[in-house]
Amino acid sequence: MKRALPLTLQFAVVAIYSLATAANAAAQIASSATPPETRAVLTKLYSPIYPAIARQARISGDVKVQVVIRKDGTIESADVVSGHLLLKQAALDSVQKSRFDCRGCAEAETSYSLTYTFQLPAETKPVPGCCTAGTQASADFEAQERRGPQVSQSNDHITITAGPTCLCPDSCPELEEALRDLPIPLEMQCSKGRLPVIHSIVPRHLK
Repeated sequence: MKRALPLTLQFAVVAIYSLATAANAAAQIASSATPPETRAVLTKLYSPIYPAIARQARISGDVKVQVVIRKDGTIESADVVSGHLLLKQAALDSVQKSRFDCRGCAEAETSYSLTYTFQLPAETKPVPGCCTAGTQASADFEAQERRGPQVSQSNDHITITAGPTCLCPDSCPELEEALRDLPIPLEMQCSKGRLPVIHSIVPRHLK
């Protein structure tokens, strides 16, 4: 014959069960009452390039882009907020060709910010022999160029790391002439014979 629990103990068990049930119900109500997170997200990144002229001019840094996303995920507008002149278009092209999603967005348009970090390798050396057509070095460099830079993404931050640079002696005058149209002075890594050298370039309007 089983012994019945004392009356006080029975009341305690019932009270504990009632409190647990009430707490669980309250948690479910609070959870259902919490609205879903509303935000725009980058769902598919179009890999950016690292402009060749920027690599040879040894230009790196951040480009910040402000994007306005419609409720259906399409882009209303994309504007560069800050960044180097030679890197801005590469970041903007990537944004305009990427895909977004506006999750739970009630407004017709939602603002979203992206940061593109363009960085050079810790040790930048020219590829020897890459300027001579038909050589293995030239073929390897062309294959590297087709693969593009290393691109990594962490939420709204994209990092682009440049690969090796091919420095050809006959490319220096053409590159230097193109860079003189920029509004700011800069330094360019070029080649004289087999040795990389640094050229200081002063824009035409500052001469």
